[in-house]
Amino acid sequence: MGGKQPQASVLAKPHHGLPAPTGFFAPSLVTVLSLPLGFAFALGFQGDALTYAITVVSFGLLTALDLKTGFLRSVLGFAATLLTLSYILQNSAFSSQISSSGEFTFLFVALPPAAGVFLSTILFSRKERYRVPKQMVLATLATGIGLVVGASKSTGSNLIGSSLFSTSFFIGLGLAANSLQMGLLFFLDKFWQTKRFSMAVMPPAFFSYNAVIGYLYITSPSPELAYIFFSSLGFLPILAVAGIVASGLAVRMLGAPAPAKISPGPAKTSIPSVVPPKIRVSGDHSIRLGHVETIKIATESEGKPRDMATIDASIQTPAGKRDQLRLSHVSVGRYNAAYAPGRPGNYNAHIVATSKTHQTSKESFSFSVQPQPVTHPPPPPARVPLLKCRILLQPPVQLLHHRPFTVLVPRQLSRFRLHLRLHCRRLACRVSTSGIRESG
Repeated sequence: MGGKQPQASVLAKPHHGLPAPTGFFAPSLVTVLSLPLGFAFALGFQGDALTYAITVVSFGLLTALDLKTGFLRSVLGFAATLLTLSYILQNSAFSSQISSSGEFTFLFVALPPAAGVFLSTILFSRKERYRVPKQMVLATLATGIGLVVGASKSTGSNLIGSSLFSTSFFIGLGLAANSLQMGLLFFLDKFWQTKRFSMAVMPPAFFSYNAVIGYLYITSPSPELAYIFFSSLGFLPILAVAGIVASGLAVRMLGAPAPAKISPGPAKTSIPSVVPPKIRVSGDHSIRLGHVETIKIATESEGKPRDMATIDASIQTPAGKRDQLRLSHVSVGRYNAAYAPGRPGNYNAHIVATSKTHQTSKESFSFSVQPQPVTHPPPPPARVPLLKCRILLQPPVQLLHHRPFTVLVPRQLSRFRLHLRLHCRRLACRVSTSGIRESG
């Protein structure tokens, strides 16, 4: 009765009871969802339905790789694109227009597009303007190079890429054919960036494939090619939404609090296994117009400076326009951005950082820009009015100039000096007196 009663406490669920990590669960879920999607779209295809279904599933796999980060995503994207494109080109009905010798020739054709996907994961992993159009140009040029390599390995004639004219013609038509899907992926990429994802694997791989399909459809239209070309407008948004939903479910399952467990012992609280990153933004709060504002961003995760998967930094001007900031990586968890304001007023910087576990944090920073001070020219020096006066000379002075020159002896010279001094004093007194009268 008098002993201390044991206290009930809430203990966190052990880590081994949590579901699979986000980096494994979300890509697996997208890949599984792409299976019924591929066979559903293959029902309306009049040609080789199995090859078409595998094509859609392959793009689902490439979409799943966009949910991963780091160098592993680049390597897996390269390998998946190489195998996917070589299989699709080899088993399609238009393979005779690309190569005529050996199944390994299609590996050489798919090698430059796969290298383009690898470069895309390095160059376009972070958010930037016109990322999808850049990926489209990169993929189309890489596909043209691949066709040139394939034509050089083949013995047939009139192949795509066998001459400079056919290669240039293919690149031009490929860019035109990809423009429709590029607009759709550009919109989807904006939506993905809002959800803090990065499309860097699937778009360039799809553009390489679609450039060949669009070229063949424009040069020799057929119902099968038309279905392949336009059906991508249907499964691309579905794959994007599947990636968003799968990643959101994975993060929610990983970050959800574990059920409470009653056990004796000291009171403890459960700690979520995934914590959003912390952002610290610093800089000058007031600058003069014409100066550059340097914004310093520090990101932390689990109490240590860490690099983020993506960082979106933008500035809202006094006119309401948003300008994108270009970040420079200083060190681990440290970024700088320089901005030159164009007009005075209040500016707001918005920072959104996403960790490698897809946790997002937001931070803002405000500063004002003061106009340059107006400099006035120094006043001109004051002008002092001059007093006009007349000097009246006495007749003896005037007659002095008319006297003949005589040689003076020393005694006469001293007398002359004495008279001259007396005369000058009298003259000065008269001049001052006449000047006072004139001023009066």
